[in-house]
Amino acid sequence: MLKSYSPEALWAFIEIVSQRSFTLAARKLGKSQSTISTAIANLEIDLGLTLFDRQFRKPTLTEAGRKVYNHALDIISANENLYALTCRLAENIEHCLTIVFSDHYITPQAHLMAEFSKAFPDVELECIVAENIDAVKLLQDKRAHLGIILSMDKYPADITVSKLALTSHLSLYVAHSHPLASVKNLSYKDLMPYRQLYLNHIHGDQKPFHSKIWSAPQYLMLMEMAIQQFGWVELPHELVDLYAQKQLTRLSLPGYPKTVPLDLIWSRNTELGPAANWVINQFR
Repeated sequence: MLKSYSPEALWAFIEIVSQRSFTLAARKLGKSQSTISTAIANLEIDLGLTLFDRQFRKPTLTEAGRKVYNHALDIISANENLYALTCRLAENIEHCLTIVFSDHYITPQAHLMAEFSKAFPDVELECIVAENIDAVKLLQDKRAHLGIILSMDKYPADITVSKLALTSHLSLYVAHSHPLASVKNLSYKDLMPYRQLYLNHIHGDQKPFHSKIWSAPQYLMLMEMAIQQFGWVELPHELVDLYAQKQLTRLSLPGYPKTVPLDLIWSRNTELGPAANWVINQFR
């Protein structure tokens, strides 16, 4: 017999796993803890399985729970895709679409915007520049609908990720007159006496190369610092090629240049309309 499962129960299950707490999951979903506990108990009855091992203080998945978790994510994702389809069919087009762009995605922007303006001439397009976890936070706060960022190793459970067939390239740069610009066969030891210009995420805790740093949350500001000879910096090739090719020297160092993938991301907690789904489909 085919069974149906409440999306709310599945989402409660996913959040409990993500938060490792019934209390935190209930708080995030705006429900009481008893409501969440009842939803999980009913889900276990419907499935005929025990999802959590109750002998531990924190919610710990059973072997069956671990397998169900992956399928639950697929069901929630399919449910979101169905909702996106109904939005497109109803043509309930949003009046404004906000996209967070990384400075790694700088060259293809013009093509995307040109096509968007043809498809949705009356939709306001707002562009915000942010990197990594800062972009994720903007999506979680519902300040933006979509983000195109440097691929992260791990995302929060409420963030949907679409891997893009796009890459960016990173190298270390200094001003032409910086002492490092004339050093041959550079090593990391050669960098240590000089200031590192460091991408410091507002909401992150990434560690710099060493303690002698200046920081900023955007590559463009870091690039300007490098031009003014304040230190060495890791920058996307595309950004330098467009704005500072005649002012910065690319350093030759083991491990560089780096090739890095890009992701398209959005929050499961934000309802996406036809314009946002059009952007997603452009990459698919």
